[in-house]
Amino acid sequence: MVGLTKESAKKFVFEEFAKMKPNVEKKFLVQHTRGVVKTASKLAKSKKVDKNSLEIACWLHDVARSIQSENHALLGVKMVKEKFGKINYIIEDCIVNHGSSKDPKTEEGKIIQLADKLSIMNDFKLFEIIFAKDKYKGESLKMLDYVYKDLIEVLKRYKW
Repeated sequence: MVGLTKESAKKFVFEEFAKMKPNVEKKFLVQHTRGVVKTASKLAKSKKVDKNSLEIACWLHDVARSIQSENHALLGVKMVKEKFGKINYIIEDCIVNHGSSKDPKTEEGKIIQLADKLSIMNDFKLFEIIFAKDKYKGESLKMLDYVYKDLIEVLKRYKW
């Protein structure tokens, strides 16, 4: 984990996002990533978890979405390892398993999985970005329906 800190993770993510064409996806990723960091921090306040690794993972969880959406979690771990070398188990678990269909093994992974969904529901700027995306709002409504259902599944699974 040579050089992998909260600051270097944040810098790496924003360098990768900067490579994207200016569009709705880029705006969404920037706002969403910041939201996941804030939300996970609030969720972790009263828990005995590695808050440093959690914050690093929050910054990095969607880094590969700058390249592709599908399988972005596995690609993200690969990108992080290429940039920083070996990463700890917590960070890898958080990135690989942040999707709602995954099964994180660490408490930090469970927190980031929930924060990933809650941050979307908790940020009016994200709603503005999402609904600026399509003229008829159909795609945006489908995306929100998906996120709400995922959020409920994650909440049930971990009895938050």
